[in-house]
Amino acid sequence: MGPTRLYFGYSFLWPEIERLPYWSPNGDTRKLQSTIGVSLGGNKLFLQPHFVFPAPWHSNVLRDFLHQVEETVPFRFRNQYFKRSIPKQTKQSYHGKLMKLPEYWRGVPASSTP
Repeated sequence: MGPTRLYFGYSFLWPEIERLPYWSPNGDTRKLQSTIGVSLGGNKLFLQPHFVFPAPWHSNVLRDFLHQVEETVPFRFRNQYFKRSIPKQTKQSYHGKLMKLPEYWRGVPASSTP
């Protein structure tokens, strides 16, 4: 491929989640769009997902949806990369305050998700 690099990104909302009653109230500045970036170059292909699921982290609806999505994406979800977003009071807050989730929040031990 030579010294050429190509990067593109795609922003989207999850239509299935969008229909749920979990949407944030007006004035909440947290980002609701998910993105996935693809980088080509240096004889490599790199995917960089940033998925946002605007639903309570402990809901069965979200767990079922994640299981469905996980079957179709070309990578494994790893529990340690999931975070929850708490709204901040300032308008500069893009994602809100990000906090780690409990280790087994999906009921999947960390050792089974390398």
